Amino acid sequence: DEKKLLVDEESQEIDCSPERKLEDFIQPAAYLLLTVLIFITMFPTVLPAVIVRPLVTIGTGCLMLISDENLILSNSILTYIGDISYSLYLIHWPIYAYWKLTCEGDKLCKFWIEYLARINLFAALISSVILAIITFETFEKWYLKLSSTNIGVIVVILCFLNITAIKKDDIMDRIYLMGKNVTSLDDVTNEMTVDDAIRLNTRWSVNDMKNLYAPSCTYEVAKSPLGWCRHTVRCEAFYRSLNRESCRQNYTHFAERMENEKPDYAFNVLVPPQNTYFMARKRYAQLIKDCGKKCVLIDYVPEFYQEDTKTFRVFDKKGFSYFTTPSHLTPRGIEKIRHIWTDICRKL
Repeated sequence: DEKKLLVDEESQEIDCSPERKLEDFIQPAAYLLLTVLIFITMFPTVLPAVIVRPLVTIGTGCLMLISDENLILSNSILTYIGDISYSLYLIHWPIYAYWKLTCEGDKLCKFWIEYLARINLFAALISSVILAIITFETFEKWYLKLSSTNIGVIVVILCFLNITAIKKDDIMDRIYLMGKNVTSLDDVTNEMTVDDAIRLNTRWSVNDMKNLYAPSCTYEVAKSPLGWCRHTVRCEAFYRSLNRESCRQNYTHFAERMENEKPDYAFNVLVPPQNTYFMARKRYAQLIKDCGKKCVLIDYVPEFYQEDTKTFRVFDKKGFSYFTTPSHLTPRGIEKIRHIWTDICRKL
């Protein structure tokens, strides 16, 4: 009997120890926290990001601290999903973006929206998971065994490849123009093919908004080139105003271009008066009244309108487009109407 009482007392001491009490509290808390996080994630209404982001971040961190020996979170399947989760996060974005651009906007996908679009989306999800598993089992497990020096070299190489991929269009254009004396604005030559037309048409439309930005401007609205511009100090094109090597090179480059191209007019000198908008309204009203036959009306319709088809032609015979996607003139379009302005300048 004494021995039995002694065993009972020891078991009570073990059961009543602080570690045991803490463990009894942690396990239910972990399940409760997991339930709350799942509820927030699957909540049908969009919750404020200011509240959700810190709450989910802190909650996930706390869950990781107290999830040791948890029957759910320590499950081997869930653990493996956690291992591939970062690869899955990175890989699924380009796949989903490709699906959204090619399938969701396609008329066929819209017609079969209940069937075809869902199948493609499911295929995109499965392919993301498969690629994430392959990446984790091959690349991730491999680089985690490397030294810090080797990892640093890999990071530098990947950064270089990313920059190359982002700037590939500019790099390819520079390579293409090496050794070629291209003086036209559109860089189009007689030897170019349809593939060149596709490449340049894409470049002109992709860079359309970027081409509207003046490099010497600081815009009040940073995301728009159509707002107020404050010009910043730069090197003068025809006078070495700043004693810098870059400015001296800039002057030499400008002089060489002027010598090679020999333009009809190199500069437009304008001293804007005060109350410009008022003076402009008054000036154009007077011009319309008094100009008569002296004025030259600029009409682009004969350049682009086809009388036989009664339609506007927006590209030439080789496929080079005259207009960008936002309906601005491309460099090819500007070259097409260049003679109009050249003739006007010659008659002045």
